[in-house]
Amino acid sequence: MTKTKTNRFRTQLRALADRVGATAAGLEEQVRTPTGGESAGGISNVPMHLADVGSEAYTQELNATLLENESHLQGEVQAALDRIDGGTFGTCEACGGAVGDERLEALPYVRHCVGCAAKAQSGAAVNLNAGRPAAWQSTLGDGDASGAPATKRSGSAKRPH
Repeated sequence: MTKTKTNRFRTQLRALADRVGATAAGLEEQVRTPTGGESAGGISNVPMHLADVGSEAYTQELNATLLENESHLQGEVQAALDRIDGGTFGTCEACGGAVGDERLEALPYVRHCVGCAAKAQSGAAVNLNAGRPAAWQSTLGDGDASGAPATKRSGSAKRPH
């Protein structure tokens, strides 16, 4: 990779780090803000409507998740800047091949080439029943699409009075 390209990516990564850092700082402030009543800046300690409390809790959890994502991205950007300083930027960490300029243009902090990234992403099929008790799994199979077990109905069965 040429020095000009490396410097361009360094500038791009620093700008991304600044943007992500500002976003993370705003999210952290929102996540740390207490919800409901006087603790949230209200004029009384009277509980809010349950729907309002639920909306606030949802927003706070969403912001916490977004903060986690931004923090991860900050780490990846810093690692990419470290790779530039170490002279390994643009080299796949798995196979040692070139990552590719097109991929770096799209995601300048990537660690792997397209082939190695695809291998890393492909894994075993997701099995939502793995780890569940066997007794629970035995209720599946003969059931309907909802997973409820099938029941036999007889037209001649007598109903209780």
